[in-house]
Amino acid sequence: MMYKFSRSKWLVAPMAVFMAVSVVLPGVDAGVLGSSIAAAAGSKAPTALALTFNGDAKTSQGFAWYTDPAVTGTKLQVVESSLVTGGVWPDSGVISFEGSTAPIQVYQSSSDKSAGKKTAYADHKVTATGLKPGTEYTYRAGDGQEGNWSEPGTFKTEEQSGGAFTFLYTTDLQGTTEREYATWNHTLEEAVKKFPAARFVTVTGDLVDNGDIENQWFWLLGKPQAILKKTPLVPALGNHESKSNNNFWYHFNLPNTSNTGAKPDGSVYAFDYGPARFLVINTEYNEAKGTDAVYRKQEEWLRAEAAKTDKKWKIVLFHKSPYSVANHSSDSDVLFFRKKLAALFDEIGVDVVLSGHDHTYTRTYPMYNNVPQKDAAVDKDGNLINPKGTLYLVSNAAGNKRYTPKSGPFPYAYKYGQPGKEMFTGVTVANDKITFQVYTTTESGATALYDQFGIVK
Repeated sequence: MMYKFSRSKWLVAPMAVFMAVSVVLPGVDAGVLGSSIAAAAGSKAPTALALTFNGDAKTSQGFAWYTDPAVTGTKLQVVESSLVTGGVWPDSGVISFEGSTAPIQVYQSSSDKSAGKKTAYADHKVTATGLKPGTEYTYRAGDGQEGNWSEPGTFKTEEQSGGAFTFLYTTDLQGTTEREYATWNHTLEEAVKKFPAARFVTVTGDLVDNGDIENQWFWLLGKPQAILKKTPLVPALGNHESKSNNNFWYHFNLPNTSNTGAKPDGSVYAFDYGPARFLVINTEYNEAKGTDAVYRKQEEWLRAEAAKTDKKWKIVLFHKSPYSVANHSSDSDVLFFRKKLAALFDEIGVDVVLSGHDHTYTRTYPMYNNVPQKDAAVDKDGNLINPKGTLYLVSNAAGNKRYTPKSGPFPYAYKYGQPGKEMFTGVTVANDKITFQVYTTTESGATALYDQFGIVK
C-alpha cells in the first residue's frame, strides 16, 4: 500500500493542552521532590525532532524526538529521495530502523518549575546506518503506527570523496521567550540564504537560557523547523544548558563514548567531515579552583583524538572562549582555559577554535604559546599562510543578547567589536584552505558582510 505524506504539523507546539494525571514511570520515584506530573495529551507524533551526527557522516544519521509518554515504539523509515514521487511514500526501497525509548520528566515552563510540576514525555533516539554516501534520503519518524509519523524531512549523507564542504557557525541564542527564538529563526534563515549548500549548523553553547525549561528547547527546534528537519545540528554545551540538567542529552542523539565522565552525557564527542576532524568539549569543567578529574580526562581525550586522526584540519568547538573582549574575558575559568587549553591546542596542532560565551565579535591573530603571531604570512587575498598556532573566533550571538567590549587592551585580537546585530558565519573547508565569511543581520534590516578571512596550508 502507498501512503500520502501527512500534512499535519511536523513539530507539535509546546503549549498544547496538558491533562493532569497521576503517572508513575518505570525507574522514576513519583515522590521525588513532591513533584506533580502533567502528561502531554494527544502528541503521539514526534515533537522537537533533531538531526545530529552519531557515527560516520557518509553512512549514518542520528535522530532524536519527544512524544506522549504512552508511545513506547521508536521507528525510523528512510528511502532514497529519488524514489519518492508525487508526494507519496513508496512501497519499495524503504529501510526501517528501530531505536530506544526512555521515560523522562521535565519542567515545561518556569512557572511549572516554581510549582514543582513536571511533564512526562517519552524520549526517542535512533540512528540510521548502512546508508549510501553522497545520497539524499527522505525520512519519517514515529512508532510505526499510521497517524503517528512525523511529516517527512530530508537529509544528505557526506560524499565518499570527503571533499570540500560548507557549514554554519553560530553561538549564544540564549532566548527566554518564544519571540526571542523568532530572532534565532531569522538568523538561520538568512544564513541558509547566503550558504544554501551548508551541510550542518554548529551552535557553540547557550542554545537556551534555562537548560531545564522545555519550552525554550521546543522553540529552539521548532521555530526553524523548515531548516532543521533537513540540516543536522552540532551542539556544544554552554553554561546555560548546565552540567546539572539532562535536557541537552534528551534532545540530541550524540555519541557518548568519550569516557570522560562529563555531564550531561553526549557533551564530549568527535566526528569527521571532509578533510576535517571536529572535536566538541564541555567547558563546564576546569581547574581554576582546584583539581578536576573530568577536565583532565577531557585533556587526555583531546590528545588521543588528535593522535589517531589523519585529517588535515582540526577544529575544536566549545562554549567558553579563552580569548574574548567583554566581561567574561577576565573570568577565572576563562583565564584558566587561556593558560591550559591554549597550550594543549599548541601541542596537538589545533587549527581553529569556535566558541562563544562573551556575546561580542572576536577574531584573534594565530595564537601560539599565548603570544599573537602578528608576523604571520598572508597571501594577496589576506589569507593566513601556514600560520603557527591556533586561530580563535567568537561570532557575537545568533540571538539578541549582546555584550559591550571592555576598554582593553586585547593584544590577541586582530579584530573585535560589537556590531549591535545578530551574527552567523559560513565556514568552507577544503583540503588546502579554510575560509570564513562573517555576516551581521537583523529582522528589521539588511544582512551584510562583516569580516572575511582564511587559512591556507
